Amino acid sequence: MAETENLSDEDLELEELILRFDQLRAVQEEIDVTSWLENLNFQSRCRALTEMACIDLERAFEAGSLPPVSPFLGRFPNEFLEDEFKREVAVEHIRLGRQFGIELNVSALAGQYGISEQSLQSTFGKSSSSSIWSVAGSTVVRNDSPINDEVFPSVGDTFCGYPILLELGRGAIGRAYLARQPDLAGRPVVLKVTSKFVAEAEKLARLQHSGIIPVYSIHKEGQLFAICMPCLGAVTLSQLISSLGLLDSENWNQEAISTLVGQHVSTMVERSISMDPVIEPQATVESQRVSRSNTSDGEPVVQLLGLNELTTSLASILSTKDQFQTKLKLAIEICDAVAHAHEHGIIHRDLKPENILIANDGRPVILDFNLAVQDGQHGTELAGGTIPYMSLQQLRAFLGQTHKPSFSDDVFSLGVIFYQLFCGRHPFRFRYFSTIEQAIEVRCGSDIGTMLRQFEPNLKGSLSAILEKCLTNDPANRYRSALELGEDLKREQASQVLKYASERGVSTRIRKWARRHPVLASNFSLVTIASALILLTSWAWFSARQRSLSSWASQQSILLASQISDAEVDMRSPGLEVELMTQGLGKAQRVLEKWLAPHSGENDPKPFEHLDNMAGERAALQLARLVSLGQETHRKLTLIAPTQAQKFDLNFDEFRQSLGKQSPTPDADLYEQDDVLRKLYQSSDLQLFLESADKRVATDPTDPSGWFTLATAHWALGNISQALDAFDVAAKLQPASNTAVFWKAICQMQLQRYEEALKNFRLVQQRDVNWIAPRYNSVLCLMQSNRADEALSEIEQLSLARNVSARIHSLHANLLSRAGKTTEAEAARDRALQCDPQDVDDLVTQGVLMLASSPESGLQKFQAALQMDPNHLAALQNCAQVLSESMKDTVNAVDYMTRILRLRPKSASALASRGVLYGRLGQIDQAIADARAAQNTKPGALEMLQLAGIYSLVCESTNSDTHQEQALQWLSRAVTANPGLVTIASVDPDLQGLRTHGDFHRLLGLTQHSN
Repeated sequence: MAETENLSDEDLELEELILRFDQLRAVQEEIDVTSWLENLNFQSRCRALTEMACIDLERAFEAGSLPPVSPFLGRFPNEFLEDEFKREVAVEHIRLGRQFGIELNVSALAGQYGISEQSLQSTFGKSSSSSIWSVAGSTVVRNDSPINDEVFPSVGDTFCGYPILLELGRGAIGRAYLARQPDLAGRPVVLKVTSKFVAEAEKLARLQHSGIIPVYSIHKEGQLFAICMPCLGAVTLSQLISSLGLLDSENWNQEAISTLVGQHVSTMVERSISMDPVIEPQATVESQRVSRSNTSDGEPVVQLLGLNELTTSLASILSTKDQFQTKLKLAIEICDAVAHAHEHGIIHRDLKPENILIANDGRPVILDFNLAVQDGQHGTELAGGTIPYMSLQQLRAFLGQTHKPSFSDDVFSLGVIFYQLFCGRHPFRFRYFSTIEQAIEVRCGSDIGTMLRQFEPNLKGSLSAILEKCLTNDPANRYRSALELGEDLKREQASQVLKYASERGVSTRIRKWARRHPVLASNFSLVTIASALILLTSWAWFSARQRSLSSWASQQSILLASQISDAEVDMRSPGLEVELMTQGLGKAQRVLEKWLAPHSGENDPKPFEHLDNMAGERAALQLARLVSLGQETHRKLTLIAPTQAQKFDLNFDEFRQSLGKQSPTPDADLYEQDDVLRKLYQSSDLQLFLESADKRVATDPTDPSGWFTLATAHWALGNISQALDAFDVAAKLQPASNTAVFWKAICQMQLQRYEEALKNFRLVQQRDVNWIAPRYNSVLCLMQSNRADEALSEIEQLSLARNVSARIHSLHANLLSRAGKTTEAEAARDRALQCDPQDVDDLVTQGVLMLASSPESGLQKFQAALQMDPNHLAALQNCAQVLSESMKDTVNAVDYMTRILRLRPKSASALASRGVLYGRLGQIDQAIADARAAQNTKPGALEMLQLAGIYSLVCESTNSDTHQEQALQWLSRAVTANPGLVTIASVDPDLQGLRTHGDFHRLLGLTQHSN
């Protein structure tokens, strides 16, 4: 059972929050997490921020950015007052520096973090069997002794007579250096230095194979031991398969993003990475890697390591057109080397791509026998390995279960490596910081056969059967050693029937026989072809046409998901902009007519008729979602802009009927998910809407429309930071979507990040010069950035466009008024009132302009806006304001405030406003309940004044001195926080219950006098 099942709800929430930060930090440098922490108590906030700070540091190191101290300490000083949390981040800072080959001054770092040097040294040097580094890709070792950094040699030193040129890497128990051997023409060698004697050299000395790193000599100096080995190269198999194009995934960028938003395993590399022969440092442990262009004595690393020759060798290897055979040859060579070790009774136990060197002549060489054991050894003290490459039995040994290491452990590791080599991804999905328990749970829940069938096109011949036998959880069903695995791989290479793994079918055996006996196969085929020639001629044309149509339909189904997401994002825009709704409906119409409209003849084929059942069912579900959303969008557009809606001749009932005929899926199931989401949004049950949207993203984390829906839910609930993160992911998944970038900028503007917002609005303007909304919001950004002249210039250009909206005229009037141009401002306001509203925001704008002359007319505009969007916050707020202050209809005003609180349950302003209304109605219990709730939501100065009003109204009804004192306390806090509120407080009728109290006048008088 997974360890997380025993965690409290608070711990699970904390874990989920940290995971979300980890996922987003992988694709975004800066994340505002303030709103994420609102529901956490102080101790949980400290824990969460400490974990986030550590993750942030790791991402910074990966990006090559080396901060002197974690920026989280400056952003959240209260949470990092305790040395415990600062020390934890500082320790991680040092660990990351060492992992990435950077020496940090412990004393200086302690000063920067504000903790004692002794405390940091003792914490970092402490040894504990429970301190296991479980970062995917790094070796984990139980009961390892601490390493004193001071005794290790540095670049430029001479160790055992060898001048140290470069530090190549750091592992679980030592370091590797590039050095010169002075007594043999100064040839480059690798020195592996450890703080204790290891049996690796003895094991390697027994193995004589071109695919296993040999040992030159063993040395000891002071407390350190060193193994001298040849320098064969600087590129690992991990770097080869990720950097030199051996990945088969055609959609590599999409796969990278889906990993980022799902469960991150290891550092992802862009497919278009440079072919420069100097390999950049990765977060590996034992590879012979380089991080500088020259050694300490000035010789170019490329020349010293022979990397130019390596590039030539790799180019020769990769020049073949049959990449499958290239990979198969590489796998066989790796297997031969491991088989040699198995023949000598040695189990490696830490096989992974980072421990396989690609020598300068192109052959693979096995490295790092630190954890290797002799066959027959067992005991928990021997537990070790790298989590994503460990067998189920090795993982359980880490939890104390008895396990006798066996050759089948190495076979499992080879299966994972070869899966990566042929399929371009790891077979198992781990979280970035996986625990042993989580790794076991994932491993037990994985269906090897399903995974292999998913990538069947990449696994030619019987390779899928070979990998399935390697990766099975039951060691009794695996190959007994690499020798057996190698024999089946060689049989596959020679097109022979496998000896140990079961073939997938008779057709596979026939194809292999044909490849081995081309002449016989050719004669047999000749007779068959001759006898069938007449039949072939009769249906050749029909068959060719069917194949062509099937191929065309498959291509159309691949494009469908992208086309639907593009249309959905436009139609789901939370602002109900007419421009976007019209644009999205146009895209939807083109897709639906192509797939579901009736035939217009032979030249108008429909893709559905030429898809297999699985592809057809998938397309039906996507189209059903589009039909449902399109119908709802058309309804809204008819209410907002009937003229625009009339342009679309869309018969949604006909589309539904056509889809029902084409799809085997029941109609109710087709439309269920999207109908549920829409009803939740319309019912104002936004929390359930958010949960449903979150589940949709979890089901398909690569769907940009799903992320856009999740962002919309967060935006509607006022979770602007989370909405920004989700809009950002949607924009990355669908780079061509202007709508996602636009809403990303809207969130940045609401978070007062005006320069970032302006940059994104400008980007959208460049892509779509006819879209007005980005230009309008650019003006708002300029205003908020105190660039009034630029804002006025831009709004004047915008007001000259065709079909200018009411809010553009209103904003123009505002800027003109600020510039002292009163006459022009009045004319702009008149134009705003006279033009036809284009969307909900236009209705609200016109309502606000009408309030001064006719509150009733303004209320009608706000209510009309709510008919189109029941959750429009500004319309709800203005309805409550007009009803309570202008029309004295407090009862109905309470209803509108309650609707706002359904949307924003923790809004201090809404809680305080409704509390005032309850106080005016004499509903004392409800008023006090809202006041107490508002007190717990960090109220601002204005909300403090409202709290004073609530308690003043309550004390009028109850004659309670306690409530009167509370009212005075909140009044004092309000005018202290904002002295400008004194004027409002002096005439506020809600404070009538305080006016007879002497402290009321003294308080206001003292505040005025001091200012």
